[in-house]
Amino acid sequence: MANRTVMIMVGPDGVGKTTLLATMYHELSLMNNSSGFEFTANEDTRHDLQEAYQKLSTIITQPTFTQTGSLLKGTAGIVERQFEILFKGKKELELAFCDIAGGLIRSKENSDKENSDFDDFQNKLKETLVIINVIDGSALVEGNDELLNSKNDPIQVYDLLRSKLLE
Repeated sequence: MANRTVMIMVGPDGVGKTTLLATMYHELSLMNNSSGFEFTANEDTRHDLQEAYQKLSTIITQPTFTQTGSLLKGTAGIVERQFEILFKGKKELELAFCDIAGGLIRSKENSDKENSDFDDFQNKLKETLVIINVIDGSALVEGNDELLNSKNDPIQVYDLLRSKLLE
């Protein structure tokens, strides 16, 4: 049986967690397979990430900048994206990327639905081996600390991950 590695992507809404995952998947799926390694996704993951990448590609081809909000809907709850790494046709590793709703970071004390999502997140965090903190790069480049902190919310990300970080 293949090893399973759970990774979780955190960051406030709109920083690009799904964008990063869609782009990574696209690039890894283009890899030359002469080494015998193959990177695959289950059907739902492949469909969702290809669709996200195609929508993002429309931004690149436009003559002026377009906000992505109308192109990509936010992630609802926690979406587990399933991947496999095969070597010479044999499954060697299962990867689960957990793409969380960015609003979860700011809403852990709000409605019952959000509390349920927060509880699900805490349970998923117990399985997690790798944490990827996605930040809004454009806010970083601006050099404005207030904008950077408001977009990337480092204190709330830390609070969300504190239990895992202190293990």
